[in-house]
Amino acid sequence: MPTVLKLGLSYFANFGAMNKIVKAHIALFIANLIYGGNYTVAKELMPDYIMPFGIILIRVIAALFIYSVFTYFFINEKIDKKDYLKLGICGLFGVAINQLLFFKGLSITTPINAAVIMTTNPILVLIAASILIKEVITFQKIVGICLGAMGAIVLILFGNNFSLGSETLSGDLMVFLNSMSYGAYLVLVKPLMEKYHPLTVIKWVFCFGALFVIPVGYDDFMKVEWAVMPASIWGALAYVVI
Repeated sequence: MPTVLKLGLSYFANFGAMNKIVKAHIALFIANLIYGGNYTVAKELMPDYIMPFGIILIRVIAALFIYSVFTYFFINEKIDKKDYLKLGICGLFGVAINQLLFFKGLSITTPINAAVIMTTNPILVLIAASILIKEVITFQKIVGICLGAMGAIVLILFGNNFSLGSETLSGDLMVFLNSMSYGAYLVLVKPLMEKYHPLTVIKWVFCFGALFVIPVGYDDFMKVEWAVMPASIWGALAYVVI
């Protein structure tokens, strides 16, 4: 999810007297509305201008900088030592594995394929919650997921742009594994979000995530030819990063 968007949504969730569940749904809707543009915009960048891992390195470092500055001046919350390992695991699943696999997969497959595959995320979150924190799978949750999956089924059956083949198979698999990783992250990070301010958690998640991403993305970042990038590509990069 874009950095500035996370920043705004975190504070939106603490503003006003609106019911928490309603606020959460509105925030998620806005986030997904903007995040949906990532599929097409990021595809414009890769691989002609910036390789996938290079984009992730830029994105993670930018996010870490923004969150660090903001929390330093406005929150400055301390973390219990016992929670650093949990934050490190969240950084691995929620930043490193999640984003590296998503952008690498997107560079190989199509935006439509990636978007359809990502609709499996709620199902994977439900499964992860059941396994990791023993959360009960209720009938209401199952109905909600089935309703949400109907759109993906329509695209698969009647869409002209969704296709599964050998040329996109590796990319499709990476996007699916990214969805699994992000599903595990959402479950693991929930107790931390309840204990600390959301921006404090996100800052540390990106901090640990950066430790995993820097060695992987360094070579791709150094290969970028910044001087030949047109204004439209700079704009696309800003959209994906911010």
